[in-house]
Amino acid sequence: EDSKRYYPFNNLASNLIGFCGTDNTGQTGLEERWNNILTGTAGKVVTATDVAGNAISDEDEQYVPSENGSNIYLTIDSTIQSIAEKYLEQVIKENSTSTGGNVIIMNPQNGEILAMATYPNYNLNEPSNYIATGYSEDEWNTLEKTEKSAMLLNLWKNRAVSDVYEPGSTFKLITAAVGLEEGLVE
Repeated sequence: EDSKRYYPFNNLASNLIGFCGTDNTGQTGLEERWNNILTGTAGKVVTATDVAGNAISDEDEQYVPSENGSNIYLTIDSTIQSIAEKYLEQVIKENSTSTGGNVIIMNPQNGEILAMATYPNYNLNEPSNYIATGYSEDEWNTLEKTEKSAMLLNLWKNRAVSDVYEPGSTFKLITAAVGLEEGLVE
């Protein structure tokens, strides 16, 4: 028997979740990071064989059943995630931003990440499909293999955790909050 991972929500949180290759090994995202936890143990039959590798009928033949991998549970809320992705895509398109963008929504009470959206995103069930790259099929087919690979790797990347950001704007908020708290500004 063989199995394949299926992602029922297609693009939802794709850059965060990541995907598995044809061998069910995590390639990107959480699928890659937690692959050893998510992957179970394959079952097997232990039996005696002759020199040619043919099974010898043996009463000592043992069947070792497969074991499921562990589950992981995220704090991502699928409703908040889908809203964040919808409006992120809208803003990116309205402003003609060529580099995409990302949004992180966090519960300030406990630090739980409720949404981590990146645009452009991709269909987890078809991660190598050219459509998410913005190229037409004819344009995609004219690209070199290395160009296609570089574009797909960039598409799969979770920019919210892998890109570097200038902290200037966040420090302005901290400075303003301290000023208000200390009564230095009104």
